[in-house]
Order: sequence, then structure tokens, then C-alpha cells
Amino acid sequence: MSRKRDKRKTDGTHPEEIIGQVSTQDLGVTGFEVVEEGIRSLVVVLWERGYNTVCSCAGHIGGLEPLPWITILVNEADPWSLLRLNQAVGRFNLSQGENGMLPETAVTWVLSPQITQGGLAVYLRPQSLNERRDRKEILRLREIGEKLAKFIQLHCRDLFPLC
Repeated sequence: MSRKRDKRKTDGTHPEEIIGQVSTQDLGVTGFEVVEEGIRSLVVVLWERGYNTVCSCAGHIGGLEPLPWITILVNEADPWSLLRLNQAVGRFNLSQGENGMLPETAVTWVLSPQITQGGLAVYLRPQSLNERRDRKEILRLREIGEKLAKFIQLHCRDLFPLC
């Protein structure tokens, strides 16, 4: 599993990954290139809306955590930001079904509380009844993450009044 430490540079625009004691700047990797492609669009959408991600993973076969996920620090200056994000994720989940009912094959995204070295955070990840964790399933979960990113972009004004 590749854990990503998404940290803003001093100009506040790009994350930087730390690999051991070597930063991605030292490796010549800049901007959002440090975030794995399978989760990048969702990380970028969250950053554009003021959420500070501290690590992410696109999911890997054979890893400890095969699912895609993102850890987001809680913004103590704007505690309502998590409620807005939770509403966005909830509306996305509901949009996957018909008449308010999700099919059994539906993948929902969930926010779970988490404590990190940086403080209180939430863990954004997909939840699926499908226990299969092969390449095909991981790619499907990544694709649904892309749909969540697009959903947040399309419904930005409704869900995030300040964007």
C-alpha cells in the first residue's frame, strides 16, 4: 500500500509527499502528481473546496487496505465543513439508487472519525457489500470515487455555498 502524505507547500497550493526522509520535491515530483492517479481527482476536488487531506491511497491488491481512501483533517475554524461534506457524500450515495433505494451492488462512500498526529480527522472511503478485493473490484471502486468527485463538482453551489 502506498500511503500518501498530502501536505500544502508554503504557497498553499500543492501537496507534498514525504517518503521516509526524502520529499517529493527532492525526487522531482510536484503538485498533485504525488497523489496516486486512482484517487487524485477526488483529492483535488476536496482541496479546491478547502479540505486539507493528509494522506490517501488508491487501493492496491494485497495491501493492508485494498480500498481507496482519503484522510481529511478537521477544520476547527469551520466545523460545519464536515457536515457539508457528509451531506455531499450522502446525496451522492442516494443518487446511485432509484426511489431512495440502493441496489445490493451499490457502493456507498462513508466518513469515519479518525485521530491522527495532526489532530482529529475523518476517513473517507467506499463501503461495499462485495468482499471481493481483486483488481477488477479495486478499479470499480476507483471509478465510483471519480463519480463522487464529479458529483461534488456539479453540485458545488448547492452543497458548498462558499465555493
